[in-house]
Amino acid sequence: MQEAGSASWRFEESNPQLPHVALYVRDAVQLPVPAAPGVPPALTHRPPDRSSLLSFAERDEAARQWESWWDALLELEVRARTRPSAPNDRRGWEQRRMEREQAGVPPEFAALQDRPPLHRAVLGTYREALDWTNDRRSSRPRSDRLGFAYELVRQVAEDVAFDRQVSPAEVNGTALVLDVTGEWWHELTPGTVACSLAAARAPVPARRVLRLAFDAALDR
Repeated sequence: MQEAGSASWRFEESNPQLPHVALYVRDAVQLPVPAAPGVPPALTHRPPDRSSLLSFAERDEAARQWESWWDALLELEVRARTRPSAPNDRRGWEQRRMEREQAGVPPEFAALQDRPPLHRAVLGTYREALDWTNDRRSSRPRSDRLGFAYELVRQVAEDVAFDRQVSPAEVNGTALVLDVTGEWWHELTPGTVACSLAAARAPVPARRVLRLAFDAALDR
C-alpha cells in the first residue's frame, strides 16, 4: 500500500493480494466468467493451465460462483480502507476477522464450502497463486511498484479542489491497482476505484481514474 498527500489532499494506492489470488484462480482454471464492467481483464502474466481440476460443467458453475466471491473480496478491501480502527480496538478487530471469514479467505476458504466447484478450484490453486503474488511483488524494484505518478495525483487533487471550490483537505480517494491487461477501471464505491496497472501509469486514463475517485468522494 502506498499513500500520497499532505495535510491537504489524500490519495491511497493499494495492490491487494486476495483479489489477485481470485484472478489467478479464474485464469488458471479457465473459468468462463462473463465480461462485465466490474470484472477485470486477464492477468498480465498467464498462469499455468489448471483447467483439469474441474469438468466442463463444473467450470461453468464455478464461474457463476466466482463472481459473488469476487464482489465479496472487493467489498472486504473497500471496508478495510474506509473503516479504519485503532490498533487496540478488539471489537473492531473481531468484526474484521468475521468479515474476512464470511468473504472466503485462506487458508481453508470455509465460506466457499457451499460452492463445491469453486471451493475445489481455489484449494487446488491457492498455494501457487500465493507464490505468484509474492514473486510478482518481490521481483519488482521498489521504484516500479507504484502505479500513479505523484505529480499527476497532486495536480488532479488540486484541480478538483479548485473546480469544486472546496478545501484541499476535503479531497481524497483510493485506488486498488490490479496486474491485469489493458487500460481498465471500475468504480467500486464513491471515492474508491479499481484499475489496471496500465491505466494507473498512462497519463490520460490515470487522470480519469483520479478525477472519478476524487469527485465521487466529494459527492457522497
